[in-house]
Amino acid sequence: MKIGLVGPANWSKRIDEFNEYVEVLWGTDEPTRVSALLVERDRVDAVVIEGSIDFLTSTVVSSIVQARVRVFALVDPPVTSHWTDSIDGVTRVSSLADVRTTIVPTTDARPDMPTRDPVEAEPTADREFAERRGTVIAVWGPVGSPGITSVAIALAVLASRDGTTVALCDADSRGASISIALGLIDDVPGFAAACRLAGRDEFTQSEFRRLALAPHQLDGRLSVLTGLPRASRWSETAAPKARKVVAAIRQWSDVVVVDVGSGIEENEWIDGAPQRDGGSRAILADADIVVAVGQCDAVGISRFIRGLDELKDLCVNPLVVVNRATRQSAREAKDALQRFSDSHVSVTVHEDSRGGVEDAAARSSGGMKEIWSAVKDRIHATDASLER
Repeated sequence: MKIGLVGPANWSKRIDEFNEYVEVLWGTDEPTRVSALLVERDRVDAVVIEGSIDFLTSTVVSSIVQARVRVFALVDPPVTSHWTDSIDGVTRVSSLADVRTTIVPTTDARPDMPTRDPVEAEPTADREFAERRGTVIAVWGPVGSPGITSVAIALAVLASRDGTTVALCDADSRGASISIALGLIDDVPGFAAACRLAGRDEFTQSEFRRLALAPHQLDGRLSVLTGLPRASRWSETAAPKARKVVAAIRQWSDVVVVDVGSGIEENEWIDGAPQRDGGSRAILADADIVVAVGQCDAVGISRFIRGLDELKDLCVNPLVVVNRATRQSAREAKDALQRFSDSHVSVTVHEDSRGGVEDAAARSSGGMKEIWSAVKDRIHATDASLER
């Protein structure tokens, strides 16, 4: 079992006592950091808190309980026990020995606990890298609405029409829009809900089917996990959870298309701070193919060049798409990218009727089809190299 500790700094001397029978993943003497630690670190099964008003607060306990993690209040001396009794969701213990008898040891399984047949157990996101079946395609673009969502939807639709099972995920933490674009009514943001389940090792194939929506206007085998309704909820799709979700879905789908939005910033100057764009960065780093979309005008190309320079830290050789181009602007964009970046344009998508996402979902020819064709070429090349 894995636990976290919240208490005074001198508790660091007692960690060895815990490590005899559990694994201590983290410890802090700042109760305000507990929520961030629960998000950014591996999942803990329990949190042990010193049972005093300095550390055990209703806010801290509430954040832990919401994450479905058990809370133990270490009350020593017992005179402070009245404080712990006033807070719901807390198990009061008076010594480390009491904690030890309550928490299941990590080394020896309890003889009275039945073991599940691994064949019958439904696979979860915890086995994220055990199998790598489907191809993950991450669609990214710089800030400025260059058409990331339109390209992601078009790729998912075209892939499904090829007879493959396709999952379309909206992992944009700043401006999720796939549900709006496809006219989907999402009572629960699917990708965030999947991340919460993955954080508890409960994201199974049946849960994926429950959360995924199927656009009625699109034919083919397409499942959609909608994005966050508000950008302020970005912490729900933190990097470890997002990676687990995508790694699990690729075991159940032939193609996984992920709209990661535009943010790829890393807060490396703040030690231990949660990464707002951590989920997008992790998905881009793990993706088999990255489709980079830029808008074909002076402002769009300048943003694209700067963004591609940041993107190369996460992936190599992205499939570069220049969107909304005329013949003249396409030539100028190709020249600018050749001159000021290490990338070259793979596909040019010309201006359309600006019908928006309805066109992106309906189009089966033209620039969007060229992107899917280029993506398929890369998939086949990857498969051939693996066979060799």
